[in-house]
Amino acid sequence: MQIHGESLAGRRMRKMGIKYSRFHPDARAVKSDFIAVQSLRDWTRVLDKWYTGDSPGVWPDPKAADEVNTPEMQSCEP
Repeated sequence: MQIHGESLAGRRMRKMGIKYSRFHPDARAVKSDFIAVQSLRDWTRVLDKWYTGDSPGVWPDPKAADEVNTPEMQSCEP
């Protein structure tokens, strides 16, 4: 945040939240909230909303595609 400012830092951190939301029991709603993040304040709000309790996470279905292993991403390789 000190280097890029609150807005850019929040948007960059949003990527991490989106990626790790798939381990949350309510992954679809958590991911949706992280997608809407525009600032560090928004990012903190999503963390407070979804991660205040210490609950077990869930393992995603191993057959499920993720952002890295989707067919679209694999076809973009040089």
